[in-house]
Amino acid sequence: MDDALPKNQTSDQTGEPDGQAGLPHAEEEKKAEVEAVSELPSEPQIETSSESSGDAQSESSEETPIKTIREPASEANYDTKKRVPFLAMKILLAVLVVSVFGFASFGFSETQYTSHHWPTTIFTGGGLLPKVFSGKYAVALRAAVETMHGNYESSKGNYAEAEKSYERAVAAYEALDAVNTVCGHLALMGLGKAQNEQKHEAAAQKTFQRGLEAARTVYGPVHETVAIALRELAFGMTREKKFADAESLYKEALALDTKGLGPDHFDVAYDMSCVGEMLLMQKNFPDAIKYLTDSIAVYTKARGEFHPSFLWVEESLGRAYYESSSYKEAARQFERVLAGTDRLHGTPGKDYYRDLAWLGWSYFHDSNPDRARIRARKLKEILAAKSDAELLNMIDVLESNADLFMMLEDYESATKQFERALALQEKKFGTNAPQLRGLLLYLGQCYDKSGDAAKSQESYARANALD
Repeated sequence: MDDALPKNQTSDQTGEPDGQAGLPHAEEEKKAEVEAVSELPSEPQIETSSESSGDAQSESSEETPIKTIREPASEANYDTKKRVPFLAMKILLAVLVVSVFGFASFGFSETQYTSHHWPTTIFTGGGLLPKVFSGKYAVALRAAVETMHGNYESSKGNYAEAEKSYERAVAAYEALDAVNTVCGHLALMGLGKAQNEQKHEAAAQKTFQRGLEAARTVYGPVHETVAIALRELAFGMTREKKFADAESLYKEALALDTKGLGPDHFDVAYDMSCVGEMLLMQKNFPDAIKYLTDSIAVYTKARGEFHPSFLWVEESLGRAYYESSSYKEAARQFERVLAGTDRLHGTPGKDYYRDLAWLGWSYFHDSNPDRARIRARKLKEILAAKSDAELLNMIDVLESNADLFMMLEDYESATKQFERALALQEKKFGTNAPQLRGLLLYLGQCYDKSGDAAKSQESYARANALD
């Protein structure tokens, strides 16, 4: 009986009998001892002397300062060194998960490109998790937040703000030595896009070049993100009219996509169309026609016969036929484009009017003036119903149709359209702008053919004054 009581007292004080808490055999022993005690009759309470009580109080008072000193110190140490970092790490981890799924989700489709990359992307937090566990979680958090903020501003069209956020993000990735990671690459590409949208072409080209190098480092030389970076870099080359350089980059992207996605993927079709467009710009019409035709075939197989994503490719093919003097094929192609526009959009727009002008000229050069006249009159009626504000960005269409009327010897219709085009140009550039000279010469010819010699001489005189 006396052996059981001290064990109960020890258990009451520490909660762990002899340091064996949680062990099965210790729990069973404790249970047996408690049952043994409960069966014994209660002992009479023994009074202790005041001296012994005082000694007990003295011992208790000597132990108390030790507890009051250690416990607060332990709590403070936990708050400053463990609790705050853990909270920050939790926030960072949540941010990283969102960023990884938000930025890298485009690469999670099961293709030859991505099937072996996405697990690494997730489990490394886009390349930032190792930096978190290395103790640089504050910088990593800043990098992730600035990247996402740049992405948000870019989606809203606030490219100036997006550029600032992406620049701060890239600086953070550089401090972490993490530019060549998934998130670092995405920040670079976002920065390049923001710079491009603001027409900072030189800066954008440098950024996209870094993005391309990062993509090759992160994903390897054969991956869709490398193809995307190549296309972005090529697009910048196009804006600088470096068509041969852009063609080379688009062909490299085409080779990657064909290998990684298969020949029937719509990204392959897009690459083909871009190569064809660059060849068209360089007046290599036979090769341009081949690439554009192949692109349309793949697009049609991937997305159906009529789809807005490749209507512009149909237009480019029509222009390639026209520029190569294949006017019959050009007319057929532009008829197809206009039919597709009617089916997809219903309401004509600027591209529709431009295609209608191309169609009229195609029929004219194909020795079919009647069809050319029908298309020119239709376009004339459409443009006549437009306000000056609507026509300001379609002056080229107005001039082209007026020129076609002049070639068809319909000088009255040509004169009216040239006069309206001249009024719009004067409003835009002023009455003495050199851009007016060509219009004045055309008007002089129309007035002359219509028998109005006075107006003809006046137009010629104004044109000569602007020479």
